[in-house]
Amino acid sequence: MTFELKKICEYVIEVREDDELVSRYLFDNRKQFKPYMYPLNVPGGLCITEDGPRDHVHHRSMWTAHGDINGVDFWSETSESGRQTVRSVSIESSEDLGIIESDEIWTSKTGSPVLDVHKKFIFRKTVDGLRIIDVEVNFTASYGDVKF
Repeated sequence: MTFELKKICEYVIEVREDDELVSRYLFDNRKQFKPYMYPLNVPGGLCITEDGPRDHVHHRSMWTAHGDINGVDFWSETSESGRQTVRSVSIESSEDLGIIESDEIWTSKTGSPVLDVHKKFIFRKTVDGLRIIDVEVNFTASYGDVKF
C-alpha cells in the first residue's frame, strides 16, 4: 500500500491510498470561510461525511473552528464570521503515511488578525479495514492575548 498526495488544482490537495480516494483538502481562501477535508471516505470508498447539509451549511465534513475567540465567531459562515486563511501548505507521502501541513491566520470579519494556526493531518496506512487520521492543531497567540 502506498499513499499519493497531490495538488490537483490551486486550492485542492487529493489524498489517495493505493489509488483509492481517501479525502481532499479544500482551501480556497477566495470562496471559503475555512479549510476542510471532503469527502472523508472509509476503505472501499463509502463517504461518511457531508459538505454542508442544507440545515447547517457551515458543517463541512472535517474541519476545525470555535464559536468565540476574542469575540470572533469562526464556527459559522455569515457576514459577521471570522475567516481562516491558509498561507502555506506542504505535503509528504510514503508507503505508510500521507501528511498535509498548513499554516493559517485566523482574522475577524474586518481582517484584523486574531491568531496563527498550524495544522497537521497524518493519514495512516489502512490496517485490518481501519483507517486512522491523526489531526494536530496548534494555536499561537501572535497578536496579543487570546480568550476562548
